Amino acid sequence: MPGVIINIILAILSITGLIYIYQLISGWLLRSKNVCRQYTILQFDESEEDAEYILRGHISKIKSEHSEQYSRILCIEETMNNAMKHVCRKLEQEYPFVIMCSLNQVHDYITQ
Repeated sequence: MPGVIINIILAILSITGLIYIYQLISGWLLRSKNVCRQYTILQFDESEEDAEYILRGHISKIKSEHSEQYSRILCIEETMNNAMKHVCRKLEQEYPFVIMCSLNQVHDYITQ
């Protein structure tokens, strides 16, 4: 009986590993040959309760695609409350592709 359980666990881990390898290979084969930047512009209302989850979701998407050096998340600071500004500043220090900027600076970042 313990042998059957071990075989099931090993089969599940093998399938998981094969899926991960497939994702890596297909991501490498389907990547763009042209170097281009991807911008995500986030403008939150002061009453936005899920803003941190939304921002962290975009960060994890960029990290899972391994596109940190070509992606930027621009957070517009005029409409944020103080708590969200604090969160964005902490994430900006932790992740170099997260940038807090004013609405007027967005054009400057995109045209760089």
